Formats: sequence, C-alpha cells, structure tokens
Amino acid sequence: MTIDPELNSLIDGSASHLLFAAVAGSRAYGLATAHSDHDTRGVFALPAARYLSLAQPPPQINDTRNNHVYFSLRRQLELLDAGNPSMLELVYTPDDCIEYQSPVWTALTSRRAEFVSRRSVEALIGYAQGQIRKARGQNKWINQPQPELKPQPLDHCYYLAAAAMRLDPPCRPRRVADCGLELQRHHAARVEHAHDLFRLYDYGTAAKGVFLHTLRLLLSAQHIVDYGVPLVRVSAEQRRFLLEVRDGKHDYDSLSKMAEGLATACRSNLDHARLAATAPANLCDQLLQQLTAQWEESCL
Repeated sequence: MTIDPELNSLIDGSASHLLFAAVAGSRAYGLATAHSDHDTRGVFALPAARYLSLAQPPPQINDTRNNHVYFSLRRQLELLDAGNPSMLELVYTPDDCIEYQSPVWTALTSRRAEFVSRRSVEALIGYAQGQIRKARGQNKWINQPQPELKPQPLDHCYYLAAAAMRLDPPCRPRRVADCGLELQRHHAARVEHAHDLFRLYDYGTAAKGVFLHTLRLLLSAQHIVDYGVPLVRVSAEQRRFLLEVRDGKHDYDSLSKMAEGLATACRSNLDHARLAATAPANLCDQLLQQLTAQWEESCL
C-alpha cells in the first residue's frame, strides 16, 4: 500500500485508501443542467502512524479546478465537528449520487445524526449571510458613482472576456474603462483562492444565480430546524423557486430581502428547536481512532 493516495487512484477507485466517493454540487441538489460540471467529493483514510510523521499528511487531494476533491478522514471529521455545511451535506448524500462507499463510511454515517446541532444551523446561516454581505459590497463597489476629480477604482481594473480566452490567444486583458461595459448590469464575485480577482456576471436587472447557493443553504438550515436533518436534494416548490432564481426571474433587491428574512426566521425558530448545542465532546476523536483501526484491519 502506498503511504498517501494519488488523485487518479482515488478517482478510478483503485486506491485502497478510498472510503467514499459521490457526485456533488448541482447534480446532488437536483438543480443540474445539461452543461453542469460533474463534481466529485470523497473521503480517504490514512494509517494512524501517518499522523506521527514529521511530514504533514495531506488534509485533502484535489485537481486544479476543484472538480474532484477528496478529504482525509481526519479533515472531514474536523470540519464536520465545526458544523461545516459541505461536510454535513456529504454524510447526507442522496443514495443515487453515491459512487462508492466502504463499510468504514457506513459506520460513520450510522452516527451522522450526532453531528446535526445548533452549531450546524448557525454555520449555515452564517455562511449564507456572509455571501449576502459580499454580494452587496461588491455590487456597491462596481455600481456606486465616484467623484469625477478623484482616482477611480476602475482605472486600475482590467477585463478579460471568457470568449477571448478560448478564441483569441494570448488573451491580453483590457482596462475595464475601455471595454464599454455597462457595470450597473453586472455583479462581481470573488474568485476563490485568488487575490483581487473577480468573475463579472452580466445579469441585467435580474439576479441570475447570485443568490442560488445562499438561498439553498438557508432552506437547508430551516429543514434542520424543522426536521432535524439537512436538505440536500430539493424538490417540488423549492426546486421550482431555485430554478427561477438561477434563470433570473427574481430581481436582486427582492432576493436580498428574502434571504435576510429566511435567515432571521430560521434563527428565531432555532430557539425552539430540539437540537443539541454541538456534537458530543470527543466524538470526532473516538470516530477517527475507531474508523482508522477498522480500515487498517480491512487492509490486512
């Protein structure tokens, strides 16, 4: 057995380290289109002795675009204990999205309800509200008029069209001020893991997709409050509404108010929910030791 798995061996399932792999993202949520990416999320185990090495074991293994992301069991449990929304969704993955699961993973999911807590709900609400603040701040930055005599932020901004990257190498960026863009029609979204780099979306007067993820998270938070489990796969009226959001059928301001209203109602209802404050103390330590030992025994 290799000490640490490689990405290709996790993707094709040949790594003995693999505990779980599933289709994630819009396909898991029931919101995919014909053009949606095929995202994979998974979990892998490492020998207990690996954590005693001076060389730090990998917390996750992924491709450059993060279409395929695999977390170490230790990292997955750390995030799950903190109420991380993505990790909670992972242990509640719909059955038809699961590509592989080992007996070790089944042992973990048999205790997944212990991770559903007030902390989980607060994490969902907090992340969603953070997205709302970012969206408002970025929209204000690109749309707010500035005094004519002062330096303009756009004087230092450059634009590279997606079509140019595909069709017109070497794809040199142009000053935003020289591109003829109607910025009042656009929304800026920060690019993950990049400094001062943004995606620019032309939504016109609509809010196409800006609040899709935020509203879905808030609906999941409310589902925990009402039923004690997160909402991963949306259906019926909720799915219809989220597809309308994605298609730009609701304006930016109304969605912003709706998201804030959902967050406020959810936090208020949380006061009456029968949820533990956090996952049980030492649960993650116990599971990491137990599941790692179970996996090592299965590899003998």
